[in-house]
This record gives sequence, structure tokens and C-alpha cells, in this order.
Amino acid sequence: MTMLSLARYFLGCRLHRDSADYPRTFIDVHSHFLPDFYVQALREAGIHDVDGWPIPKWSVQDALNMMNANDIAAQVLSLSSPGITFAKGQQARDLARLLSCLCQTSKLRSTKSATRSIR
Repeated sequence: MTMLSLARYFLGCRLHRDSADYPRTFIDVHSHFLPDFYVQALREAGIHDVDGWPIPKWSVQDALNMMNANDIAAQVLSLSSPGITFAKGQQARDLARLLSCLCQTSKLRSTKSATRSIR
């Protein structure tokens, strides 16, 4: 499925939300995450904002609550800027592994907690 057909599909869902022909759940294809251990690593490296914005509070539970409140069945997680480029050597490898493990765990938890299915 191309990006254009995906956009048409999801715009159609939004426009015809009350129609039985369209699903009542959505997939968030661009969601940033900032777990506490990542924020701590940022601060230890002297980074106190994300591209000029204050670092927001983030948790798996807050993300799940937002998903449930907005009929979102799944999220595609991506690490917020600046990624792990500030870390070096073993610290960068450890941080990357922890972030990957959190993404996998979060994906499984959000899938289990989804109360609606995509048709």
C-alpha cells in the first residue's frame, strides 16, 4: 500500500467516522518516545531540551491512555531528537539496546491492551 493510498484511507476514516464501512480505530505512524533512562542520559550529556523545546514527560502508561482516548490501536515509535548521537562507545550501544528493548515491550503491551481491532 502506498503512502498516498494510506493517507486516503485514513482521511476517509476521519471523514466518515460514523459509517460502518470504515474502522473506528487508527494507527499513529509517527510517535516519539522519551523514556526516563534516555532523558537522564540526555541530561548527563548536558542536553536539556529537544530542538529548543523542553523535554516532555513520557511513559508507556501515558501513551496507552492517549491511545485509548483517541481510538488509536497502534503506534509506530521513533526516538526523539537527538537520537543517541550524543553517546559514544559502549554507552551508545547500551542505550540503543535498552531503547530497542523498550520499543519491543511497548509494542507488545499496546497490542494486548488495544480494546478495538482494525477491520
